[in-house]
Amino acid sequence: MKAEIHPQYEVTTIKCACGATYETRSTKQNLAIDVCAACHPFYTGKQKLMDTAGRIDKFKKKFADAEELKKKKKEEELAKKSREHERIEQEKEEKKLEKARKEEAKAKERAEKEEKKAAEKLKQEAAAPKVEEAPKAEEAVAVEGAPKADASENAAKDSVAEEKNEAPEKAKPEEKAEENKEDKA
Repeated sequence: MKAEIHPQYEVTTIKCACGATYETRSTKQNLAIDVCAACHPFYTGKQKLMDTAGRIDKFKKKFADAEELKKKKKEEELAKKSREHERIEQEKEEKKLEKARKEEAKAKERAEKEEKKAAEKLKQEAAAPKVEEAPKAEEAVAVEGAPKADASENAAKDSVAEEKNEAPEKAKPEEKAEENKEDKA
């Protein structure tokens, strides 16, 4: 045998659950056992109730811990699912808010465009009368700066004005004739 590779073989004490003690040699120190030759039913001929309750309790405790672990896992999974659900709901709310913000921004842009268009129309309308007013202003300047107009010029202006007024009146008899035809039909 090789030296220093084997365990020490020493004297040890074995204690049984029934209280019997034995001395023998072993590589382990102070052994505790449940059944010995003094209490085993085969040797004694008597049926002895073993500490089965202890074994059952150990078994139940062992698997109770497993059940607790399963419950904890289920609770963790439920908590994870609820957090995930809350996160999804929060994302949906954020999307809705973002959509509302975009719609609001678009509405503001539309309003600004409409205001710009309205301002441009006002400017154009304001510019259009200025264009019409400009010839009147030139006439006024011409009238003020020139000597008094002759009666012939005034008469010419009056005749032009009368022609403008007569043109719509000439159309009226034609319209009346058409209306008469429609009434007859």
